[in-house]
Amino acid sequence: MQEEAEDETSPEERIKLGLELVRQGRLDEGIESIEIAIEQVPDKPDAHFNLGIAHTLKDNIPEAIRSYHEAIAI
Repeated sequence: MQEEAEDETSPEERIKLGLELVRQGRLDEGIESIEIAIEQVPDKPDAHFNLGIAHTLKDNIPEAIRSYHEAIAI
């Protein structure tokens, strides 16, 4: 039943949730939420950019750079 509820969440809602989690300092959860959104719509540059911000805040610079490059490539 929970999987059905997750499937109904739009990518935009997942990105917003991810950003809110990041603002709260819950970086891993925020990253996970944004990554799920990217799986749903991989051609959304703002999702990749926001993922880059989350990785930057987590001091995961290689992943941040990869995310920023992906956002630019789109």
